[in-house]
Amino acid sequence: MDTYANILLITIPIFLVLITIEILYGAWKKDQQHTFMDTISSLSSGFTNLLVDILGLGIIIFSYPFFYERLKFIELEETIMLYVIAFICIDFASYCHHRLKHSINIFWNMHVIHHSSEEFNLACALRQSITNNLGIGALFLIPAAFLGVPPQVITILGPLHLFGQFWYHTKHIGKLGWLEYILVTPSQHRVHHAINKEYIDKNLAAIFCIWDRAFFGVKPEMVCIGGSISTALMGDPNASIPTPQPVHFRHMFGAYGKSLTNNSITFVSESSIENNISENYELTKQLVAVKNTRSQISKSSMINNSFQPNIEVDPETYEVRANGEKLTCEPATTLPLTQRYFLY
Repeated sequence: MDTYANILLITIPIFLVLITIEILYGAWKKDQQHTFMDTISSLSSGFTNLLVDILGLGIIIFSYPFFYERLKFIELEETIMLYVIAFICIDFASYCHHRLKHSINIFWNMHVIHHSSEEFNLACALRQSITNNLGIGALFLIPAAFLGVPPQVITILGPLHLFGQFWYHTKHIGKLGWLEYILVTPSQHRVHHAINKEYIDKNLAAIFCIWDRAFFGVKPEMVCIGGSISTALMGDPNASIPTPQPVHFRHMFGAYGKSLTNNSITFVSESSIENNISENYELTKQLVAVKNTRSQISKSSMINNSFQPNIEVDPETYEVRANGEKLTCEPATTLPLTQRYFLY
């Protein structure tokens, strides 16, 4: 607890400095994301929660040392790999704990204050309930205990993992390219804090967004086609304030007018282009001739599906044989394209 408290005391001024920088940046860009009372409310609840942590006033129902002493199956040497494994275990536990809070009312009651802010900013990250200190999180650290991760390692990495969730509570950072496939980013977490139906309980990961991709699904904040925004989060277009709720996924400029035709192509035959069908039929999309589809493309051109066996089907039993071998197909347990991934 002393280690945890010392780390908290070090990070408090860092939080304040970063929040101040965000306020000044918003004023400079004329895009202020802070209101006085909302920020004060976030800071007061955040520092109350930190004070409870520092004083050790939380109620521990399940402790990690309890599981560690009884479930340790292997013992890892204290190397960099130990800390990497521990951090991944903590992140997975955080994801499970977060999903529990969004699934069961009594746990949502502990978490709802974090979603109660009218703004989305760095101060909002500190908005936590004191009932959040009901210690059941260790229950999800059983994999770490099984792998023999010492409690002192969890004590060191736990607060660092928590503070790693601070930076993405902002509207001033856009998409981060390839990092969107690995880490939780501001773009992803803005979706998590949205209140419209299609975004509720989405993007629950803390540091690595792979958990959302592996188990449930994620929602994009924006879809771009050919460099134009096709669909994105948007409130009521007739509203008189900049952030009306609820925010819905709506078509943008890239889905209307000439953007719709300039960002797509139609494949046609070469003879069609030679006969000038674009003008004859007043087509607006770009036409591209299909080539080499008869003589140079065949089954063997399919990189992962070029096998050409002799197929036989029994008309009475409907048994299928390939090169004399009977083919069987067990019921599928997973199917492709059934998880919702980010669109780029």
